[in-house]
This record gives sequence, structure tokens and C-alpha cells, in this order.
Amino acid sequence: MKVSFLFAGALLGVVALGATAQAQVIVTLGSGRAHDCFVHAKTGDQPRQGLAVCNVALAYDALDRKNRAGTYDNRGVVLNMLGRTEEARADFNKAIELDPNLGDAYVNLGAMLIKQGRHEEALGQINKGIDLGMALPKIGMQALLQAIKCTSAILKPSSFARNCPNS
Repeated sequence: MKVSFLFAGALLGVVALGATAQAQVIVTLGSGRAHDCFVHAKTGDQPRQGLAVCNVALAYDALDRKNRAGTYDNRGVVLNMLGRTEEARADFNKAIELDPNLGDAYVNLGAMLIKQGRHEEALGQINKGIDLGMALPKIGMQALLQAIKCTSAILKPSSFARNCPNS
């Protein structure tokens, strides 16, 4: 699914629905502490504790490649919640390195890039993640709509400043 096909409809959807910024997708893979890491990433509750759980899962749990990728992705979400975007970026990239078909990691990387004001780069990552498929496609579409909104020259400057953080 490419932006050229979605742009007009997505832009109208953004204006009509007012999609929120920085939606993130979290994939759940594994069990035990890896699953607990997912729960912290999904709920956003106690991110510092969640980070500790994710760290332990990555250090000590016997995770196969796919589950390790999912856990890096989830830890990246938690790190992003804590404002530690460079560490989050490294985790999203590690997840992609371990499982290049993990669409969620691309979308999460894109959502983080939106927070950094890197909207065009975000758009590419989000599109790739959506093309690969995701655990929660609705959240991926919200991230895509936000990236399109922020890269669109159609919006008024006052609307751009209000809806696109760090730009």
C-alpha cells in the first residue's frame, strides 16, 4: 500500500477524524517476561518497571529470533515513552535486523520519528511496516495518517504547528 494511493483519502480522513499523533504499535511474541514486556509497552503503565522487565527478558530469557525481535520492539516502545528516543531507535533497528518482516518495528520507528519532527522519513518507515503487515493495523494507519498530515503542504501553518510536534 503506497502513499500515492492513500494520500487523498488519508488526508481527508485525518481532517475528518483528527487522528492523534505518536500512535505506536506493539507486537506480542513470546511468553513469561517477554510477554510482560509487551504488556508494559501496550498499556504504558509504569514504563520504568517495564524497561527493567524488558531488559531482564532480553538478557536472560531463551527467546528465538522472532521473539527476541518482538521484545526489542516492545522495549523500544517503552524507551520512547520515557523520552529515550535514540535508545528506542536502536531497539527498533535491532528488531528489524533480527526480523526484517516485522512490520510493527517499522511503524514504531516511524511514530518515534514523528516525535522528532522527521516526518518524511517517518512516512517511509510507516508505509514499509504497513506493507509488511502488523499485529494492530489500525494503529499503523493512525501513524500513517499523522505522517501524511505532517508532510502535507496543504495544511495551514498554524494547523501544522499545532498537529505536528517538534517541527
